[in-house]
Amino acid sequence: MKEEDWQTGFIEYGPCRLEYKTLEKLNRPWMVFIHGYGQDFRSFSPVYEVLGNKYSFLSLHIFYHGESTIKGSSPLKPSDWKKVVELLFDKLEIDQAYWMGFSMGAKFLLKAYELLPSLFSGISLFAPDGLVMNPWYKFATGTIPGRLLLQFLIQAFPVFRIFVKTIVRLGLLRDSMGRFAMSELAYPEGRNRVLWTWLGFRNLWPEIQILRSNAKKNSIPILLVLGKYDGIIPLKRFSQIGKKIPTVDWLILDTGHAGLLAKFAAYLAKKS
Repeated sequence: MKEEDWQTGFIEYGPCRLEYKTLEKLNRPWMVFIHGYGQDFRSFSPVYEVLGNKYSFLSLHIFYHGESTIKGSSPLKPSDWKKVVELLFDKLEIDQAYWMGFSMGAKFLLKAYELLPSLFSGISLFAPDGLVMNPWYKFATGTIPGRLLLQFLIQAFPVFRIFVKTIVRLGLLRDSMGRFAMSELAYPEGRNRVLWTWLGFRNLWPEIQILRSNAKKNSIPILLVLGKYDGIIPLKRFSQIGKKIPTVDWLILDTGHAGLLAKFAAYLAKKS
């Protein structure tokens, strides 16, 4: 699918300005896509190609990506995210859609499902951020000392580099996660985006009890897609999810984090 075939639009509410892309097909159901950190709508290209003309596509750019922005320095409020989604669906006259979210984008998806379950006909979560909290993230964003330390380390990059190498050497952080952090923070733009996303999205963690309740009430399909060799969001982190949300179906693919969407597209192509 050609990039120029997509239409670009914006939703503005309060401090939020959300950029979205649409590729509409007549009388086809809608599918919503939310990409991960450092990506844009093109990250789902392998999936778009396989789905072809079966769906109309709505792809969202999470804040601090593309032209999606948040004014000021306050964290994104769940109520603002809820209103943005409501305005978007009203504008496009969408009653319900199947949603897909990758990595950080899954956190936005899950919070929308918690707040607006009637807008969902099904869910696919790819190595999702939002179901299981990394203890480092919890400390860095959920405590005042953690937030102060995060800001200091990111602004003082040489110190941060020593810190990361030390905790990797001690076995407190996976080597793949350390390499990812170093690559993302090598430049000022990357450091700013990490700071904005980690601190700015800290209020979007969904309530698992509400997700479980919504899943029971709505009986929509929920698919959890994980990479067997994912070093960023490892498979073992999800060992308790089946107990928390028993209606979830699992798909484990022979790939790492970066290759998950392409591998899933190949899986879909074989099924069709």
